[in-house]
Amino acid sequence: MATVRYLPSATTLSDGRVLIAGGQDDSLQPLDSAELYDAKTDTFSATGTMTAARAAHTATRLSDG
Repeated sequence: MATVRYLPSATTLSDGRVLIAGGQDDSLQPLDSAELYDAKTDTFSATGTMTAARAAHTATRLSDG
């Protein structure tokens, strides 16, 4: 991961990638950033930010992806 994260959510997307969102940094500050992990290429890439920073939350993939 590009960003160290403690207590993020991790949600498997319909295409097999994993969305890793939020969490806390080394200073225990909540994060609003997110990354995608692609197991096929074993790479992480930055993606959009959330409207609010959060940690120790849950995330659920919706039926429409």
